[in-house]
Amino acid sequence: IADLDTCNFDNQISAADYMLIRGEYKNSWDYNSRALSIANKSGIREQNVIVRSQFGDICLYNNNFDKADAYYREAIDRYGKYDANTETFYFGGVDDENILAFSDSLLISSLFMKLLIVESIRGHLDVANGHMVMFMEYKPSETDDESYWTNCLIWTIGIGRVMVQIGQWQKAFDILSPIVLMIDELHSDNPSIKIISMVSNALLAQAEAHIIKEKSNSKKHVDRALNDLSEVPFVNNEIRTSIFVAASNVYQANHYYLKAFEFIDSAKVSYQNSFIQDTITMCTLLNNAGQLYWRERNWDKAIELFQEALATGYDSDNEKSPIVSMLLYNIGQNLREKNLLDSALIYHYKALEIRERMAEGSDIGIYTLAESYSAIEKIYYMKQEYIKA
Repeated sequence: IADLDTCNFDNQISAADYMLIRGEYKNSWDYNSRALSIANKSGIREQNVIVRSQFGDICLYNNNFDKADAYYREAIDRYGKYDANTETFYFGGVDDENILAFSDSLLISSLFMKLLIVESIRGHLDVANGHMVMFMEYKPSETDDESYWTNCLIWTIGIGRVMVQIGQWQKAFDILSPIVLMIDELHSDNPSIKIISMVSNALLAQAEAHIIKEKSNSKKHVDRALNDLSEVPFVNNEIRTSIFVAASNVYQANHYYLKAFEFIDSAKVSYQNSFIQDTITMCTLLNNAGQLYWRERNWDKAIELFQEALATGYDSDNEKSPIVSMLLYNIGQNLREKNLLDSALIYHYKALEIRERMAEGSDIGIYTLAESYSAIEKIYYMKQEYIKA
């Protein structure tokens, strides 16, 4: 970080990646823009591909699938031209025999994998299938190397994590459930695979906890993640935190409230010792704790925790802010419990404003919009304003 002002492509890309992990998307975009400037001057194909792929990643993490798709395709076009209709890739300027080096194969196959994920999330399964064909065709020949498949799994799980964070439970389930099955079939004792199994099971459990027909499986998957955590040495605090956050969610959803409190306390300890302390995790922790106090009818403590989460400013500049809208909704509901109806309406209308934007093209957005209308209706009924109700 100290050397970011130096005109070095690797420094800028590393900084952009670091900021992306932290959830600081604007900073990530700025550093990546510097890297793009360097890549344009150098004319090095690999740099131009990497920087456009990184722009796609930032867009994907912001739930902007159209832009992500465009950047990934632009990156692929640096190698040649992909005809989606015929599922044929025409190389341009790679070499006379159109044979890719290992590093080129790794880059281009990962780009087709990212396009596959984007189209799967958007529900374009026929298009996604075409990208799967290209991914399999252009993956490196050295596929016996476990590290290659490990990287593919990590990236896919990363998208599942984003879907969990923005409340797209069904999409998270659709992405993560085949990953968990695939890892089970590997029967690998490799610590890296074990950690991937741990994280994917925990994230899958979080998604299942919010899907009625899958809820019964959520505890099984999170318990498996916790068991792996106890067996694998040297697991960093960032991963420990994510496992404990998932466990607190799942145990709360399954009505094990005391145990959920214990996992929140464990998550706080791991988070405080983490090298990367992202606001998304802290928001989730505070929200989980607030919901538990809400269930115990300790509304003042619940409101305090929701307000603290809101003050972290996560996603405050983003037009579509599911976590912010959820926190505003939760505060409104607890104020209603305290019979502070006018104050409750203020928070519910703020949540409603965000959720009206979220509802565009999103099933989960439509559900939360209905949830907000229902909450506001109840308050007007309590105020005996029946026409408005």
